[in-house]
Amino acid sequence: MKNIAFILSLSLLFACHLKYKGADIANISSLPAIKLLLMDSSIVVHAEKISSGKAIIMVYFRPDCPHCQQETKLLLSNIHALKDVQIYFLAGAPFGEIKKYSANYQLGQYENIVVGKDYEQSFAKLFEPNSVPYTAVYDTKKKLVKIYYGEVSMEKLLLAIHG
Repeated sequence: MKNIAFILSLSLLFACHLKYKGADIANISSLPAIKLLLMDSSIVVHAEKISSGKAIIMVYFRPDCPHCQQETKLLLSNIHALKDVQIYFLAGAPFGEIKKYSANYQLGQYENIVVGKDYEQSFAKLFEPNSVPYTAVYDTKKKLVKIYYGEVSMEKLLLAIHG
């Protein structure tokens, strides 16, 4: 009985981990066709139509995930170092939860941050993330540079962005 309680406790502790097997990233070399429903609930951004010229960070998250919250705080506390990077926060969670998350971190005040719902689950189906946050970094030509599973350090992100 104690083992069951222990296993249940561990599963709750690691609630940020998803049950996906992980995609073969060798087959995902450029920014994929993902549609994001923005927080105004009327505008849809087509990721493949994002103009090149800036590095792109896509953070797949869950609003209730403490690791996602930590990564968001890390990105915001280093926003000056990311001023030339376009950051997309996307989730498959209910729209109200994503909107609350965005408001809680005041993500709408940053010109280089876009928050949206992956309403077709395109990102999740393509990348099959095995944990969140799941961060994909693209170069200025929209080519995939690196994927990070779980929280990532600012040093690693900057290295991926600037080479």
